[in-house]
Amino acid sequence: MYGLIMDTSGPLALLALTSGTEVVATSTLEGGRGLSGRLFAELERVAGPQIKNLSYIAVGTGPGSFAGTRTAVTIAKTLGFATSTRLIGFPSPMAFLPASIKEGPFAVLLDAKMGQLALLRGELPSFETTTTIFKAEAVDDHLPKNCPLITDLELPKDAFRPEANPERVAKWAAGSHDAGALNIAYLQSID
Repeated sequence: MYGLIMDTSGPLALLALTSGTEVVATSTLEGGRGLSGRLFAELERVAGPQIKNLSYIAVGTGPGSFAGTRTAVTIAKTLGFATSTRLIGFPSPMAFLPASIKEGPFAVLLDAKMGQLALLRGELPSFETTTTIFKAEAVDDHLPKNCPLITDLELPKDAFRPEANPERVAKWAAGSHDAGALNIAYLQSID
């Protein structure tokens, strides 16, 4: 059986088709305006006829762009309903953690727009995470010490840059995860 991984919450969108824990097709697209116009053609190219044989659809639930996150969640829910496929929500940064970070604590700093930043802290390999959204001027109060920081923002200089890593999501999704309600991480209170 196949799985579909989708994330459109950030500046880079990811689509991947999996067989078990192996990624068999993948595509990254520039996010932002115009993404939805390119997304369906790319989804058809990546998933092809296997879209009818999916055992799960894993979708990034943010934090990230609200409109971008909703795009993937809406497509996933529609496909899931049409094909009776199980949905799995995952924190969007999971799909972009560098492969060199294998275990232990990590943190991902994202632009949450409107003068806010989102900090997702987690632990590998379990990927237990918490997300905090705060005003940008409070960044120094929230940056973690003694763990890798992943960000595409200009601070700090020693941070890792995000890179598409659908293999990590495929391995995680192969476990027994139940999405329940797909809660969009962006909709959280601000510290």
